[in-house]
Amino acid sequence: MSLALLNVQKDPVAALALALSSRLQKASLPVCPANKLAEELKELLDGDSEASRYLRLAMSIHLIEVAYKGASMPKGKEDTMLTTEEAAKLMGRSRPWVAMLIDSNELAGAAVSRGGHRKVPKSSVLDWLARNKPEGSADYRKAGHEAEIYEVDDAAVAKALRESGK
Repeated sequence: MSLALLNVQKDPVAALALALSSRLQKASLPVCPANKLAEELKELLDGDSEASRYLRLAMSIHLIEVAYKGASMPKGKEDTMLTTEEAAKLMGRSRPWVAMLIDSNELAGAAVSRGGHRKVPKSSVLDWLARNKPEGSADYRKAGHEAEIYEVDDAAVAKALRESGK
């Protein structure tokens, strides 16, 4: 096993910094020591700021594109990105509810653009639905009657409303 491969396995950011520093030196460009370059890269990538999150997402997308360059994505791995509106319709929820789930990291793989637009993988929405499947009927009126919450049936209420003129 080569030393470079060992470094990548132990600390990929340090290995990247070493390779970058070496390339800068070969190109006769100003060189930053590899350890300092690694520190700066780690600080950028590990940060909690919006810029750091965006950088991590952009780097992830770039690495995936490079990994599959010239080849198609493996079958079954394609995932449609949904807007919050599309996800809300699929989930039977409101758009702000989906945005809240994305912001609280409840939907894996979601992305937020610099402009604040959110997108979420369809597979993540389907996974959430499977984990949060409501029990029983979605017909709340029927469920209320079955639980004997209502003491007066709908017909009696409707008749009383008609007779009162409302």
